[in-house]
Amino acid sequence: MDSSPTSRKYSMAGVLGKEGEQIQAGSFAGKAVGVFTSGGDSQGMNSAVRAVVRMGYYLGCKTYYIKEGGTVIGSARCAAFRTREGRLMAAQNLIDREITNLVVIERITQTQQETCQHLNIVGMVGSIDNDFCGTDMTIALVASLACEADWVFIPEWPPEDGWEDTLCRKLSAGARMGAEAVLALMDATPDTPACVISLDGNQAVRVPLMECVEKNKQKFAIMNIGAPACGMNAVVRSFVRLSLASGYTVLGIHDSFDGLLYGRERLEKKDPQKMSVLELFEEEMGQAHAMGLVLASKYGLEKIAEKMKEYEINALVIVGGFEAYHSALQLVEARDKFDAFCIPIMVIPCTISNNVPGSDFSLGADTALNEITDICDRIKQSATGTKRRVFIVETMGGYCGYLATMSGLAGGADAAYIFEDKFSITDLRDDVFHIKNKIINAGVQRGLILRNEYASHNYTTEFIERLFSEEGKGVFTCRQNVLGHMQQGGVPSVFDRNYGTKLAAKAVAMLDQQVKDSLKEDGRVYSNSPKTATLLGMRRRHLEFTPLSELKKVTDFEELFQWKK
Repeated sequence: MDSSPTSRKYSMAGVLGKEGEQIQAGSFAGKAVGVFTSGGDSQGMNSAVRAVVRMGYYLGCKTYYIKEGGTVIGSARCAAFRTREGRLMAAQNLIDREITNLVVIERITQTQQETCQHLNIVGMVGSIDNDFCGTDMTIALVASLACEADWVFIPEWPPEDGWEDTLCRKLSAGARMGAEAVLALMDATPDTPACVISLDGNQAVRVPLMECVEKNKQKFAIMNIGAPACGMNAVVRSFVRLSLASGYTVLGIHDSFDGLLYGRERLEKKDPQKMSVLELFEEEMGQAHAMGLVLASKYGLEKIAEKMKEYEINALVIVGGFEAYHSALQLVEARDKFDAFCIPIMVIPCTISNNVPGSDFSLGADTALNEITDICDRIKQSATGTKRRVFIVETMGGYCGYLATMSGLAGGADAAYIFEDKFSITDLRDDVFHIKNKIINAGVQRGLILRNEYASHNYTTEFIERLFSEEGKGVFTCRQNVLGHMQQGGVPSVFDRNYGTKLAAKAVAMLDQQVKDSLKEDGRVYSNSPKTATLLGMRRRHLEFTPLSELKKVTDFEELFQWKK
């Protein structure tokens, strides 16, 4: 197989550079190389310029630097270059110095045209934003080391043993990309596409420039729907970071569909290094911007479709509980009417109620269980000076008894009343007798009863508390506690933080593939396949994507739609 540079196929995966190969000094004598810096200043640009010049000299090339701006040779944004006249002037300057291969129709002689038919272009990403696709690391990320800094300390990665050797290797990286840029120019032919020199992991690669530009145009949007739950911030933050690293623009939508339609959205490109996306979300309390009890149909699907087209959204992630799932389903079912919904749409369950079909365990439920168990322990402990008391504790969860059941098991409750397991006055009476017997004969001092908030319309928490108080007279007293929003938690558990990160990683990987598969020749992303409308959930031990159309078949909307009752 021919392994010459001209035979290599270019793709977004990048073509491996010549780093590490032996290159003969002076092997490209007579060629000319130009280097200039453009845009705002970025640390590491000077190192790249120096590397280009030194490599050019080593290969025997005439090397020119093109001035004006802020680095050692200047860097600036040139308004004139945005016009055809300005670009022609620049082309003439290149040709006058025989900086090779530019095709121009006017202002050149026949001899110059034959000598300089094509201009080969190689770019390097010089940006503090790390906002260009195709590279895992821009010059700026390691340039802080090259600019006389001894080390960079970040909370996510404390220095490890042997960091001194690592530092030395990193110091040579702002130079590696510059050297590879010159080699890429020497390999280029008239048919070679312009490329960007990037670092893929620790390997220099050449990535087609226009493919990078096209990919940067694709936009992922993310919104939260429903009540806040711990872990929302973790999944949103990770989704933003990973999407940007994959080369996508990320749109964070404030206040769900309400913000999207009525101007309270903030759709901004975010910097994963500065994590300015946290301006959208209050991390300390785990309160991502969400809207309670909101459905897409409430605002009109036509209006939502218009806004999604206006913002050119190519993929949508909805994070939340049952409302998020139902809203996504409404969008998908309207695909035949609105092309704006014919894009990859994904739901990530995040609710303490754990009532979303397609997932055994929702993000946020672990934090809620920890909180409920801790509160119940404190409630029982608060009565250490009181003899023989039974506590009736009401948990959240709507018509789903997950929280009451699991926290009852964890907290050693005497009984848990949930909607799914029907109970009668006879069951309540038997539980009273059971607790009385434990207190009288076994010496137990305290009892705990958990009730899910919608366990029964008639046997309310207050009713159960009065029943136990009446029947337990002379044996125990009774108190009720409605936990309310306390059980949502303030700080996500370690499990929910990690779980949110894993969900985001899986979501980005799937959306990336679906967008590529759905990309049409005209640049649109279009797909009405059920496989591009999914819910990402935990099924036993594995994260799985389940089409929303399949989940609808097993969903009891009448019982799960709490606010209709």
